[in-house]
Amino acid sequence: MIGKNQKPKVGVVLAFTGYCPSVRIIARFLELAGVEVVKSQKTTPDILEEGVTLANSDFCLPLRVYVGHVKRLCEKHPDLTALLTVNIRREMADSSACAKHRDIGGVALRSLDSTIGYLCRHTGATKAVRIKTCLERLVKKPELIDKWQSGFKLPRLIMPSVNSLSFLPMRRLCFAIYADIFQWPRRYLLLSNLPPNLRPAALKNIAHLQAAFAQAYHEVLAERGRHLHQLLADETKPRLGLVGRNYMVMDAALTADIKPWFEKRGVVVLTPGDVPLAELPREKVAGYYDTHKEGQAFIDWAAGKVDGFICLGSFGCHPDAFQIDFLAAYARSKGLPCWTFRYDETTGAAGFATRYETILSFLLKHRESRLKSPGDRDRSRDRDRDRDRDRYGGRDRSRGKSREAGEEARPGPKAAETGWISSARAGNGSPDGGFLITWPYMGDTLNLALEEAAYQLGLADHVVPPAPITGDTILLGNERYTESCSPYACSTGSLKETIDRLLHDLEAKAAGPTTIVMLMLRGEGPCTFGWYSLAQSRHLPEDFAGRLEKGGHRLIMATMGMSGISHFIEEISWPASRRLKFLLNMARCWKKGFGTLSLSRRLWWGTRFLLLAVYLTNHIFFKMRAAEKLRAAALRVRAHEIQPGEVTQIYKAAIEELCHAHSRFRQWLALRRGLARIHGVKQDGQSKPRVISVGEIYVVLTSFANRGTVETIMAQEGIEVEEGISLSAFVYHSMQEIRRRALRHLLRPILDRLEKYHISLLNERLREPGAKPFLLHEVGGEGVPTVAAARRAVERGCDGILHLHPFKCMPEGIAKDALKEMAALYGVPYLALSFDKELDIERLRTETATFAALLRAAGPADGSRKKSECRRRQQIGRLVDALYHLYRRPRYCN
Repeated sequence: MIGKNQKPKVGVVLAFTGYCPSVRIIARFLELAGVEVVKSQKTTPDILEEGVTLANSDFCLPLRVYVGHVKRLCEKHPDLTALLTVNIRREMADSSACAKHRDIGGVALRSLDSTIGYLCRHTGATKAVRIKTCLERLVKKPELIDKWQSGFKLPRLIMPSVNSLSFLPMRRLCFAIYADIFQWPRRYLLLSNLPPNLRPAALKNIAHLQAAFAQAYHEVLAERGRHLHQLLADETKPRLGLVGRNYMVMDAALTADIKPWFEKRGVVVLTPGDVPLAELPREKVAGYYDTHKEGQAFIDWAAGKVDGFICLGSFGCHPDAFQIDFLAAYARSKGLPCWTFRYDETTGAAGFATRYETILSFLLKHRESRLKSPGDRDRSRDRDRDRDRDRYGGRDRSRGKSREAGEEARPGPKAAETGWISSARAGNGSPDGGFLITWPYMGDTLNLALEEAAYQLGLADHVVPPAPITGDTILLGNERYTESCSPYACSTGSLKETIDRLLHDLEAKAAGPTTIVMLMLRGEGPCTFGWYSLAQSRHLPEDFAGRLEKGGHRLIMATMGMSGISHFIEEISWPASRRLKFLLNMARCWKKGFGTLSLSRRLWWGTRFLLLAVYLTNHIFFKMRAAEKLRAAALRVRAHEIQPGEVTQIYKAAIEELCHAHSRFRQWLALRRGLARIHGVKQDGQSKPRVISVGEIYVVLTSFANRGTVETIMAQEGIEVEEGISLSAFVYHSMQEIRRRALRHLLRPILDRLEKYHISLLNERLREPGAKPFLLHEVGGEGVPTVAAARRAVERGCDGILHLHPFKCMPEGIAKDALKEMAALYGVPYLALSFDKELDIERLRTETATFAALLRAAGPADGSRKKSECRRRQQIGRLVDALYHLYRRPRYCN
C-alpha cells in the first residue's frame, strides 16, 4: 500500500482509445486527485515504426501504434508506479466498441513483455517466488525463462473496462482505479459507505475524490462542441465533414495529415467530436457499433452544413470494411459527394496530396451551390429523407416513427433492438401466400439443429436447408465489402444461392406470392459479425428486387441476438402452428409486462412456457450434440482409415439417418449406430499425433471455409483432430448470457441501488475462465473460448494447437498472441492458418505438412510417457492459476 506522503506516478496513453471521453475523464480525475500523470499522445514516426515492428501484423495500424506509445512512455519514465490501459467496451447504451479496444493492456503486455514474467515480477508474495522456481523447473526452456527475467519490463498494469459514460458508472470506475493505484485493500471501497468517523484513515479524503471526479467529468464533456459556433460562423468557407473513429480523425500521423492539410487551405473541417452529444441522437440509428451510430447521426446533422464528406478507416480493419462503404453510401444518398480512404503503415502524406487537391476542388464547387440555394437543398433533402430511412434502417425524427420498409411504425431504438431490419416488399403480419425459411450454411450441425426446430414447431414443410458452400459461393458473396472477413462472403453467397434456387423453382411452378424468410443471428459486437445482417438485409432485397416484384414475392430477414427475443418470436409466429401461436401469445405478454396479469395467470403462462422450452431445447440440443459426437469420431478415425473416403461415406449416411430421427430414442439409436459404423472401419492401429482445432467458429466448422484443413488435409497427414469450438458450446454460452440479462432486467432496481455502494452483481463475466491469465477480457468472436479450449486440450494430452481464423480477424488476432505464449509455456507446436477469399490450397498443404512433420518428430508417446507429460502440463497449469490468483487478489482492476 502506497504511503500517505507518497505521490504515485501513473502513465497513460492518450492516443488510440485515449481520444475517448471516458479515458480523458479518468486521466483528468487522477490529476485532480493528486496523482502525477504522465502522458503520451502525439504519434511520431519513431513511435509508429516501433509499434509496427513489435506488434502482431494481424492488428490494424492504430492498435500497433498504441504498442509503440506504451514502449516509448515506459522508456521515457522508467520510474512509473503503474501504467493505465483503459479498455473500452462501450460508452453508450445499446452499442459496442470494436474488439481492438477491449484488451489493449493485454496486447501491449504480450507484444512487449510476457504474461508469466510480468506476473512473477508484480506478485510480491513469498509464495510467488516458489511458484516461479517450480515453473522454471517444469518448463525447461532456457530462452523462455531468460525472456521472463531479462525481457522488456512493463510497470504494473491497471486495466479497467468502461461500460458506460454515465456519471455514476464512471465515478465508480474512477474510484476503483484510484484504489488500485494506492493499493487499497479490497474492502476499502465498501467501507467508504460508512459514516466519516468510522472510515479508515485512507478514506478521509473521499469527499475530495468526489469533487475531483465531478470537476473532471464536467470539464471533459463540456469541451465537446465548445468551438462549434466558431467553426460555423463563416458560411463562405468550404466545409468538409470527416467521418471515422476519433483517433483516425484526430491523429494526423495515422491519416497522412488529412485534417491539418485541409485546414491550412482554409477549409472548415467538422468531425463528430465537434458536435455536442445532445445534437447527435445516436440511439435513433439502427445499429450496434458506436462509431457507426455516431457517424450516421453526424451525417444527418451535417448534411445541410458541409460541402462533402470523407469516410476514414484502417486497412485490414473488418468493421471499417463495412462502416466506410456503408456510411459513404449514406452520405451520397443525401446528395453530397463522399470519398473513402483506408490507411495502413505504408501511408505517406505525399501520396495522398494529389487526391486531397482533387477533393478540395470539388468542395469549392459545391460551396457555391450551397451558398446560392440553401433552401432548395434543404427541401430536396427532406423529400429524400423517408427513402434514406427505408434503406438504412434509421428513424424519422420529425414524426417520431420508424420507417423500415413499410412495416408498421414503432419507436426508433426498437428498430435496432429487434430483428426485423428490412424487407423487399411492404407489409407486416401474415403474407398472402406461402412462406419458405432458409439460413446461411455453416455445416451439418447447424442444418440439423434448425431443421429439428422447424419440425418440432410444425414448420418442416416450409424449411429449405442451404447447400454446402463452394468456390462459386465465395465469389458470389464477395461482390460488396470486399475487405471484410471471409465468413461474410461465405454466408452472403450461401443466401444468394439459396434465394436464387428458390426463386427459380417458384418461377418454374408459377407459384403465387411467397414470403422467403432469411434467418440470421444478430451480432452485438465487438466482432464484425454484427454488420452481416445490417448489410445483407439491405442489399439482398435490392439484388433480387426485379424477380421478387415480378412474382409478387417478398424477401425478409428475421434476426435474433441476446435481446429482442420476444419480438423475434412475434415476427416468425404468423404461420398456423399451435406451438408458434402459444409462443406468440407469450411474446406479447412479455412485451406488455407480466405485471399486468394475476399471479395465477403468470404461473399458468410461465409453467406452460417452461415446459415447452424444455421440450424443444432437449430435442434440439440432443440432436446437436449427437451430430457433434459423430463428427468428432469421424475426425479421429479418418486419420487411421485404410480405405480413404470410407469414413466420410459412413459419416454422411449417419448424419442422414440422424436428420430423420425426431424422438430422443430414435436420435440415440441413430447416434449409436453411426458411432459403431465409424469405429468399425478398417484402421491402421498406429498411435498418431492429435491436435486441437480452435478459432473462429464459422471457419472451424465449415469445411470449405477452411479449405478442408480439418476434415481432409490433416487426415491425409495422419493427424487426429479434436475440435475445441462447437455449436453447442456457442449456444450454451449464449443461453447463459440471455439468462443473466433476464435476471438483471428483473432485479435492476435492486442492482442499481447496490452499485451505488460499490457492490456489483450479475455483471458480464468471461465466458471461459480457463483462458486466464493468458487472455483476461472478452474480445468478441471466439477469442476467449479459443484460448480456454486449447489450454484444456493441451493439459489433457493434445500434441499441438491448430488455430484457424479469417484473415485480419481482430478477436482471433488477439487470441493468437495468447495461444503462442501458451504453446511455448506448455511446449507444444502451434500453427495458425488465416483464410481470406483465395481458393488455392497449396499454401495450406505446405504449412500443414511442415506442422505434421514437427508433430511426428516428437515420436509417438507410450502410455507412461503420455501420462507423465500430461501431469507435467497440468502442474504448469495449476502453478499459473495460483500465480494469477495471488496477483489478482488485492486488485480492483485486472
